[in-house]
Amino acid sequence: MTKLTKILAMLLLAASCSFANWLGGTSEPENTKKIDGKVFYQITTPEELAWFAVQVNSGKTTINAQLANDIVLWNTEVTSTSGTTRWKAIGDTSTRAFDGVFDGNGHKISGLYV
Repeated sequence: MTKLTKILAMLLLAASCSFANWLGGTSEPENTKKIDGKVFYQITTPEELAWFAVQVNSGKTTINAQLANDIVLWNTEVTSTSGTTRWKAIGDTSTRAFDGVFDGNGHKISGLYV
């Protein structure tokens, strides 16, 4: 494999990763951070955001999170919402209302399909 072929293959892989869409999976965040004595999960991927939602919706309503970068669940420029995974709200019922802190930290979540 030539050097140019390797570089092109790496660029193609990087481009396809930047347009990947959330497939409904979850993943526990790798990092936490203490802020004012409270532990915050550092959310960096759609899967980590989904994991956080599952935790809250299963009764851990006082956990905290902070976005560590922008999160894109669906790139609407690449796909339509047909066949996409619907997002379930964080704190999905009145008995499991979210009562923690969710710090956007200057970042945004986009591409939500509800």
